Amino acid sequence: MPKYDRRCGACGNVFEVTCKISDKGNNFYCPECGNADGDWMPSAPALAEPQRLMTAKKDTGFKEVLSKIAERNPRTNVTQQV
Repeated sequence: MPKYDRRCGACGNVFEVTCKISDKGNNFYCPECGNADGDWMPSAPALAEPQRLMTAKKDTGFKEVLSKIAERNPRTNVTQQV
């Protein structure tokens, strides 16, 4: 589910809201003052969880891509990272 940043209209506190795009019209209360008024702000894109990145390296498709890179460029050391 997407995460959004929201700035409270009363106290200026910036907090994170996890909700569907369709739920952005609902009231989300500031954890500092309890006010429901605020502005939606663009947030940084989410990155993959570190655990998921680690499992991706164990994927055979990933190893195959690395081996093809090593074949085409023998000076690279990508196979040592697997």
